[in-house]
Formats: sequence, C-alpha cells, structure tokens
Amino acid sequence: MSATVDVNVLLYASDESSSFHTKATELLERLARGPDLLYLFWPVLMGYLRLATHPAIFPRPLPVGTATANVSQLLGLPHARALGEGDDFWRIYGA
Repeated sequence: MSATVDVNVLLYASDESSSFHTKATELLERLARGPDLLYLFWPVLMGYLRLATHPAIFPRPLPVGTATANVSQLLGLPHARALGEGDDFWRIYGA
C-alpha cells in the first residue's frame, strides 16, 4: 500500500491552534513509521512552505528554517518518494 498527503494535512500538523492538529499530527507520525511508501508531490511541499511561513495566512507563521526542516524530515524518510521534479531538486532549491 502507499499514501500521499495534501498540503492541508501538513499545515494542520504545523498549526497547533487548528482543530485538526492532533489528527494531522497522528497521521503524519503513522506514515513516518512506514513501511508503506509515502509519495510527496513538489507542488504540495512548495505550497506548504509558502503558506506555513506567510504572516497574512497565520497569525504566528513558521520561521522559514522550521518549515524547511519539516520538509527535509519528510523527504529524509527511507520510504518517502518525491514526485514531479528531478532527484536533486530539493538540494538545488536550498542552495
């Protein structure tokens, strides 16, 4: 089996004030444990970075470094696969 997540799941997990925070966090923790493949799409990850760090969206937006670290943590899972760009996209993006 495999799974993917929508940008809203990532945002809810990062927003402790959300009524969906606990459920989103539990889902991500379960997916992080594996062993099922986790497919991550670049538009979802880029949307997360854009929205989670934007002060007009959240009263307390995430610092860019925190949001970037969250994406890196997901991409670092041995069973995660990023789809839609080349293998070096994240490294080049962060350069």
